Amino acid sequence: MGACAQVECPNCHKEFIVSPTMLGLGENFHCPFCDLYFPETKSPRIWKPEGSWGSGTAESTRRVKSKEE
Repeated sequence: MGACAQVECPNCHKEFIVSPTMLGLGENFHCPFCDLYFPETKSPRIWKPEGSWGSGTAESTRRVKSKEE
């Protein structure tokens, strides 16, 4: 699996994949499910599957950011 990050939409709460190079750029994400454009700071959760970095398994995840942080 290639490098990826998963983002949760603040509107429909579905998850979608983005390139990790998009993180921290200040660009809006686009939810493919509800068509919402939103800034990274509005996402309730952003995380990177450990398997996408070449270690662990794709099923386990490492949290990057949550709304509470």
